[in-house]
Amino acid sequence: MKQPVDDPQPEAGVPAPAPDSLAEVSRLARQRTGGVRLTGLRGAARGVVAARLLLDHGSERPGLVMVPNAKAGDAIASDLQAALGEPAEGGGRIRIFPRYDTQPYERFSPQPFLVAQRMAVLYRWLSSADPENRSEPAPIVIAPWTALAGRVPARDVVRARTVHLEVGQVIDRDALIETLVGAGYARMSLVEERGEFAVRGGI
Repeated sequence: MKQPVDDPQPEAGVPAPAPDSLAEVSRLARQRTGGVRLTGLRGAARGVVAARLLLDHGSERPGLVMVPNAKAGDAIASDLQAALGEPAEGGGRIRIFPRYDTQPYERFSPQPFLVAQRMAVLYRWLSSADPENRSEPAPIVIAPWTALAGRVPARDVVRARTVHLEVGQVIDRDALIETLVGAGYARMSLVEERGEFAVRGGI
Protein backbone atom coordinates (compact mmCIF):
# COMPACT_ATOMS: atom_id res chain seq x y z
CA MET A 1 0.00 0.00 0.00
CA LYS A 2 1.37 3.36 -1.03
CA GLN A 3 1.78 6.03 1.61
CA PRO A 4 0.66 9.60 0.79
CA VAL A 5 3.37 12.23 0.54
CA ASP A 6 3.05 15.90 1.39
CA ASP A 7 5.00 17.25 -1.60
CA PRO A 8 4.74 14.84 -4.53
CA GLN A 9 7.33 15.23 -7.26
CA PRO A 10 6.07 15.77 -10.82
CA GLU A 11 6.44 12.86 -13.18
CA ALA A 12 9.27 12.93 -15.69
CA GLY A 13 8.38 15.07 -18.67
CA VAL A 14 5.46 16.75 -16.88
CA PRO A 15 6.07 20.45 -16.15
CA ALA A 16 5.67 21.62 -12.58
CA PRO A 17 2.66 23.84 -11.86
CA ALA A 18 3.30 27.55 -12.39
CA PRO A 19 3.74 29.65 -9.23
CA ASP A 20 0.75 31.83 -8.43
CA SER A 21 2.52 34.79 -6.77
CA LEU A 22 5.73 36.81 -6.85
CA ALA A 23 6.56 35.52 -3.39
CA GLU A 24 6.41 31.95 -4.71
CA VAL A 25 8.56 32.86 -7.73
CA SER A 26 11.14 34.39 -5.42
CA ARG A 27 11.10 31.41 -3.07
CA LEU A 28 11.64 28.94 -5.91
CA ALA A 29 14.45 31.06 -7.36
CA ARG A 30 16.26 31.29 -4.03
CA GLN A 31 15.93 27.53 -3.47
CA ARG A 32 17.18 26.63 -6.92
CA THR A 33 19.97 24.17 -7.52
CA GLY A 34 20.36 25.14 -11.18
CA GLY A 35 19.12 27.72 -13.64
CA VAL A 36 15.60 29.12 -13.42
CA ARG A 37 13.85 30.30 -16.57
CA LEU A 38 10.94 32.75 -16.43
CA THR A 39 9.01 33.36 -19.64
CA GLY A 40 6.08 35.48 -20.72
CA LEU A 41 7.24 38.69 -19.03
CA ARG A 42 6.46 41.85 -20.97
CA GLY A 43 7.19 45.51 -20.45
CA ALA A 44 7.59 46.63 -16.84
CA ALA A 45 6.82 43.10 -15.60
CA ARG A 46 10.52 42.27 -15.94
CA GLY A 47 11.39 45.11 -13.59
CA VAL A 48 8.68 44.16 -11.08
CA VAL A 49 9.85 40.54 -10.89
CA ALA A 50 13.51 41.57 -10.72
CA ALA A 51 12.69 44.05 -7.94
CA ARG A 52 11.02 41.33 -5.86
CA LEU A 53 13.99 39.00 -6.34
CA LEU A 54 16.42 41.76 -5.36
CA LEU A 55 14.39 42.72 -2.28
CA ASP A 56 14.38 39.13 -1.06
CA HIS A 57 18.08 38.91 -1.94
CA GLY A 58 18.72 41.62 0.67
CA SER A 59 20.31 45.09 0.61
CA GLU A 60 23.48 43.76 2.26
CA ARG A 61 24.38 41.74 -0.84
CA PRO A 62 25.10 43.11 -4.33
CA GLY A 63 22.85 42.20 -7.22
CA LEU A 64 23.48 41.84 -10.95
CA VAL A 65 20.89 42.24 -13.70
CA MET A 66 22.26 41.25 -17.10
CA VAL A 67 20.48 42.65 -20.16
CA PRO A 68 20.92 42.13 -23.92
CA ASN A 69 21.91 45.72 -24.75
CA ALA A 70 22.27 49.25 -23.37
CA LYS A 71 18.75 50.28 -24.40
CA ALA A 72 17.22 47.40 -22.44
CA GLY A 73 19.46 48.32 -19.50
CA ASP A 74 18.17 51.91 -19.42
CA ALA A 75 14.58 50.65 -19.53
CA ILE A 76 14.91 48.15 -16.69
CA ALA A 77 16.92 50.68 -14.65
CA SER A 78 13.93 53.06 -14.77
CA ASP A 79 11.54 50.23 -13.86
CA LEU A 80 13.71 49.13 -10.92
CA GLN A 81 14.08 52.69 -9.65
CA ALA A 82 10.29 53.01 -9.58
CA ALA A 83 9.69 49.56 -8.05
CA LEU A 84 12.40 49.89 -5.39
CA GLY A 85 11.89 53.57 -4.62
CA GLU A 86 15.40 54.48 -5.77
CA PRO A 87 16.17 58.08 -6.87
CA ALA A 88 15.72 58.57 -10.61
CA GLU A 89 18.61 61.04 -10.81
CA GLY A 90 21.10 58.44 -9.60
CA GLY A 91 23.02 58.12 -6.38
CA GLY A 92 21.09 55.11 -5.07
CA ARG A 93 21.76 51.40 -5.34
CA ILE A 94 21.02 51.20 -9.08
CA ARG A 95 24.26 51.42 -11.06
CA ILE A 96 24.72 50.90 -14.80
CA PHE A 97 27.91 49.15 -15.90
CA PRO A 98 28.42 50.38 -19.48
CA ARG A 99 30.25 48.67 -22.27
CA TYR A 100 33.22 50.35 -23.90
CA ASP A 101 32.50 52.40 -27.02
CA THR A 102 35.49 50.90 -28.83
CA GLN A 103 36.23 47.45 -30.15
CA PRO A 104 39.09 45.29 -28.85
CA TYR A 105 42.46 45.99 -30.49
CA GLU A 106 41.37 49.32 -31.95
CA ARG A 107 43.86 52.17 -31.86
CA PHE A 108 41.43 54.38 -29.96
CA SER A 109 40.87 54.43 -26.21
CA PRO A 110 37.39 54.40 -24.62
CA GLN A 111 35.98 57.74 -23.58
CA PRO A 112 37.17 58.76 -20.09
CA PHE A 113 33.66 59.10 -18.65
CA LEU A 114 32.92 55.47 -19.57
CA VAL A 115 36.12 54.29 -17.91
CA ALA A 116 35.28 56.34 -14.81
CA GLN A 117 31.73 54.95 -14.67
CA ARG A 118 32.96 51.38 -14.93
CA MET A 119 35.61 51.91 -12.26
CA ALA A 120 33.04 53.50 -9.93
CA VAL A 121 30.85 50.41 -10.25
CA LEU A 122 33.79 48.05 -9.70
CA TYR A 123 34.79 50.02 -6.60
CA ARG A 124 31.26 49.81 -5.14
CA TRP A 125 31.14 46.10 -5.94
CA LEU A 126 34.43 45.61 -4.14
CA SER A 127 33.38 47.77 -1.17
CA SER A 128 30.17 45.78 -0.71
CA ALA A 129 32.30 42.78 0.29
CA ASP A 130 33.44 44.69 3.40
CA PRO A 131 30.25 45.46 5.41
CA GLU A 132 32.16 47.06 8.30
CA ASN A 133 33.78 49.79 6.19
CA ARG A 134 31.27 50.52 3.46
CA SER A 135 29.24 53.72 3.67
CA GLU A 136 26.30 52.78 1.43
CA PRO A 137 24.15 49.74 0.62
CA ALA A 138 25.48 47.12 -1.76
CA PRO A 139 24.90 48.09 -5.40
CA ILE A 140 22.45 46.65 -7.90
CA VAL A 141 24.41 46.58 -11.14
CA ILE A 142 22.70 46.56 -14.54
CA ALA A 143 25.01 45.50 -17.33
CA PRO A 144 24.75 44.48 -20.98
CA TRP A 145 26.45 41.15 -21.56
CA THR A 146 28.97 42.92 -23.80
CA ALA A 147 30.09 45.03 -20.82
CA LEU A 148 30.80 41.87 -18.82
CA ALA A 149 32.62 40.09 -21.65
CA GLY A 150 35.77 42.20 -21.39
CA ARG A 151 38.46 41.83 -18.76
CA VAL A 152 38.42 44.09 -15.71
CA PRO A 153 41.18 44.95 -13.20
CA ALA A 154 41.81 42.43 -10.45
CA ARG A 155 40.49 43.13 -6.95
CA ASP A 156 43.98 43.73 -5.58
CA VAL A 157 44.69 46.28 -8.32
CA VAL A 158 41.51 48.22 -7.56
CA ARG A 159 42.30 48.21 -3.85
CA ALA A 160 45.88 49.37 -4.45
CA ARG A 161 44.74 52.25 -6.69
CA THR A 162 41.98 53.47 -4.36
CA VAL A 163 42.60 56.75 -2.55
CA HIS A 164 40.15 58.18 -0.01
CA LEU A 165 40.09 61.97 0.25
CA GLU A 166 37.99 64.02 2.66
CA VAL A 167 37.45 67.74 3.21
CA GLY A 168 39.94 69.00 5.79
CA GLN A 169 42.21 65.99 5.44
CA VAL A 170 45.96 66.62 5.60
CA ILE A 171 47.88 64.68 2.96
CA ASP A 172 51.32 64.75 1.37
CA ARG A 173 50.82 66.59 -1.90
CA ASP A 174 53.77 65.07 -3.75
CA ALA A 175 52.77 61.55 -2.66
CA LEU A 176 49.22 62.16 -3.92
CA ILE A 177 50.52 63.43 -7.26
CA GLU A 178 52.69 60.34 -7.63
CA THR A 179 49.73 58.09 -6.78
CA LEU A 180 47.46 59.78 -9.32
CA VAL A 181 50.06 59.62 -12.08
CA GLY A 182 50.71 55.96 -11.28
CA ALA A 183 46.98 55.25 -11.53
CA GLY A 184 46.83 56.69 -15.05
CA TYR A 185 45.67 60.25 -14.37
CA ALA A 186 47.11 62.94 -16.65
CA ARG A 187 48.60 66.04 -15.05
CA MET A 188 47.34 69.08 -16.94
CA SER A 189 47.52 72.83 -16.54
CA LEU A 190 43.72 72.97 -16.84
CA VAL A 191 41.33 70.12 -16.09
CA GLU A 192 38.78 69.60 -18.86
CA GLU A 193 37.57 66.01 -18.41
CA ARG A 194 37.70 63.02 -16.12
CA GLY A 195 41.05 61.37 -15.71
CA GLU A 196 42.92 64.67 -15.48
CA PHE A 197 44.20 66.68 -12.53
CA ALA A 198 45.93 70.02 -12.02
CA VAL A 199 48.16 71.23 -9.21
CA ARG A 200 47.77 74.71 -7.79
CA GLY A 201 49.87 76.54 -5.19
CA GLY A 202 52.86 75.20 -3.36
CA ILE A 203 55.99 76.74 -1.91
